[in-house]
Amino acid sequence: MAFLFKDWLSEHDKRQGRCQAYLNHFGMTHAFRRTAKQYLSDGDLWSLALSDDLTGLLNRRGFLFLASQQLKLASRNGRSSVVFLCDVDGLKGINDQFGHAVGDEALVRTARVLEETFRKSDVLARFGGDEFAVLALETMDEGEATIYRRIQEKLRKANEGETRYRLTISVGAARADREEVNALNDLLLHADEALYGSKSRAATMNGGEQDLSASSKKFSRSSSFS
Repeated sequence: MAFLFKDWLSEHDKRQGRCQAYLNHFGMTHAFRRTAKQYLSDGDLWSLALSDDLTGLLNRRGFLFLASQQLKLASRNGRSSVVFLCDVDGLKGINDQFGHAVGDEALVRTARVLEETFRKSDVLARFGGDEFAVLALETMDEGEATIYRRIQEKLRKANEGETRYRLTISVGAARADREEVNALNDLLLHADEALYGSKSRAATMNGGEQDLSASSKKFSRSSSFS
């Protein structure tokens, strides 16, 4: 996502003001900024504010900021977009049985699976705990089913040779109506509902061998889910 930062901060005379505004928006106190700037560059402060230390992805704050900007641009230009919420199944069990270090490893492995699945132009984040969020743009020629299959393939490869636990992911998706302005929070809400549905269905399946359970819904302000 570095190119997005460069786009917004490309003009040197505006960089300081914009960085300050974003840091203010993200809730950093003046005392913290003053102390941190003695040791860190503006780029380092960006990283602290927007990134997840464990996975190297954006954090929740970074996702909400960048995805909302990209969603507005997509709506303005008539581009399609889908919000995905991905949940690591059974992370508590992994932590309890193997320890939190192994649980952290499962989160990092999930991050790599998603990085390999989605494009660099998509907005990918660890949304919190065992949940990841993605805003995928220009997806009309690459529907949710195609992305689900790609996640499945990457998971199978990630699980090869792993004997301690099987990494599985549940996914929910909400597609924005390209002809209307869609609020990011609304898309996240409906993706979360779809995620809950996919986890509920997976719980009824026999064998527990599936790597991925998924559900998607179309959302617009003027229509209900279908």
